[in-house]
Parts: sequence; structure tokens; C-alpha cells
Amino acid sequence: MNKKFLLTCACFLFGSTVFANDTQLSISGVSYEPVAQMYNNEVANYISIEDFANITMGEYSSASNGKYQVETLTDSITFTTGANFLTSNKTRVVFSNPVLLIDDMLYIPIDVFEALELGIQQNDIIDISLSIPTTHILDTLDSKLFTQLPSTNSFNNLPTYIDGLVSNETIEETKKLAQSGDYYFSFVDNTNKQDIYNELNTKINRSSYGNIEIIYREFANDSISSTITETVDIDIQDDSLHFSIGEHEFEYSNILATFAPSIDEKNISIEKTIDVTLMHAFYTFYRNTYRLKDDEYFSPIYLTESGNVNSFSQHVYTIDDATGEIMDYTITVHRLRNVNNLQFIIDITQL
Repeated sequence: MNKKFLLTCACFLFGSTVFANDTQLSISGVSYEPVAQMYNNEVANYISIEDFANITMGEYSSASNGKYQVETLTDSITFTTGANFLTSNKTRVVFSNPVLLIDDMLYIPIDVFEALELGIQQNDIIDISLSIPTTHILDTLDSKLFTQLPSTNSFNNLPTYIDGLVSNETIEETKKLAQSGDYYFSFVDNTNKQDIYNELNTKINRSSYGNIEIIYREFANDSISSTITETVDIDIQDDSLHFSIGEHEFEYSNILATFAPSIDEKNISIEKTIDVTLMHAFYTFYRNTYRLKDDEYFSPIYLTESGNVNSFSQHVYTIDDATGEIMDYTITVHRLRNVNNLQFIIDITQL
């Protein structure tokens, strides 16, 4: 990528710029490994535009006249070399320190996150908290939008294995949350697998379900790094779903029967059963890819937060092979419905 910049009176800033070797970054408590080393000009810490894009799960590009574009999940952000402002969805946002071009790489001051009203704490470690993804396409609880399917096991007649694994108190608390209308209620039930597969096959052939992508960050040694965006192909087989995710091949064999109990407590929603099954499949793919463990947090009941963005969360942990230290995290899969595609965003935060 060619980037040109006409040096101006801002040159004195470059002369005093040094590597910030001791500065550490984290995102929602998880250590972040920058692609390019951070800079400090004795006034502010800077990160590269590539790292800014990684942190916000976006993509960047350069344009003419010293302008750079970052397309995040929700914003279109334009930076101008040497300026202390950005344009976000046509709104100008001012921050304290100017954007710099150093060694053909655009560097952005850390205070840009505060200017964008994202959480940031600057102590020994600079920790950035990002907002939950959103979409302008509403996905509200509406019985007219759901296709109901009779299920052997209903919301009030759970499979017997659930009673053996979870206390009655926990079950009742979970049911109340689901009945509030803020969550969907799911458990593994493969009795309607063929009906669900048939509906998914129909959706893949004629709707946004035929254009699915997942977005996630690499995770290794209890640190996250580059953001990866992969297209997903689904092959529906007799007993399982076969996913091609970039260069990865992955199989998933369960159906998560999903109820919207504030609407219907007897029948599962085919649409939400498909969505939550895919969300859990992509969670499983991420867990397996990065060798995370969830046995300590196993539950046969799953709650997925409803709204225009659906979100499924699961606690996981890692164990350091050398020290035995345990680190606890939460993986959250967000499902966003757009006009022409579905996005599943996998995020990880430290407990």
C-alpha cells in the first residue's frame, strides 16, 4: 500500500518520537499484541492504523490527500494526516493530539478512543473497552416473524438430563430471565434436526444465510492480536453441519432447540433455533481452534440475549502449562443481520 505525505511544520514531532517499548495494551482486560510497535512523542502514546483497525474489528485503506479510511462494524472513520480530528459517519470528532505519518505508517493517538466515547483506562496497562456491536436492522420479538415447530420437549417439560445436571433453583431463575423477553432459551434437542436442516437449506439458497462471515481475533498465550474475517460455507449432511471457514473444516452435530418463551412456551422457533445453533457452532469452532476449556462452566441450558443484535456468551479458561496459572474469560458471539449477509462476531474478554 503506497502512502505519501508532504512534510510540514509538524516535523519536530517526528524528531522527538520514540518507541514506547514498555507500554502495554489490553482490550476488555485481554492483553493485545500490536502488529506495529507503539510510538510515544513524550506527549502521547500512538498506535498504528492497522492496530486501530484490529482493535475495532475493522479494515483500513489509504486514499489521496493524506486521508485514511477505517471501516468498522458500525462506523466509517476517516483520518487525515497531521490533523487532530476524524470524521465518523459524517460527524467530525476532535481529539487532543494530531495523527502522524511515521515510516510510511499512519499513527493514531490513543486518546482517539476516548473521543469516540469508547472506554479507556491509562494506567500501567492501557485498557480499551469497546461497545457492543449494533445494526440498524431491527430483529425484535414478534410472533408473526417466527415459524413455530412443535417439540417433544417444551419450555415447561425439559429433557430429564437437564434435571439431573442443574438444580431446580437454577432452572427457575433461568426460565424467569427467558420469560422476561430479553433472552431466548435453548438446550440440545436433536429430535427435530431434519426439520431444522430443511429450513436452513431453504434459507441458504434464498436469503442472507447464504452469505455468512465470522469475525474474530487471534488468541494465543493469553493474548489477542490480528482480526480475522472469514467467509463461511455450510454443507448440510445427514447427521451434521459441515462448515468451511476460510481454510478450516469443522463439523457440528447438535441442534439447540430454542424458545422465545415470552411468545410461546410450547413450540420452538425455527428461525431462532437456526441462529442459536450457528452461534454455538461458531463458539465451538473458536474454543477448539484456540484450545480453550469450558468444562468447569458446563450448563445444559443456554440463554441468548435478544434484540436487534443477538448475543450468546460462555465462560472459558486456560491453564498455563509451566505455572499452572488459570485465566478466566468470557467468549461472546454476536449475530448481526444485515441487508445482504449475516455476521457472527466472536469476542473474548477477561473475567
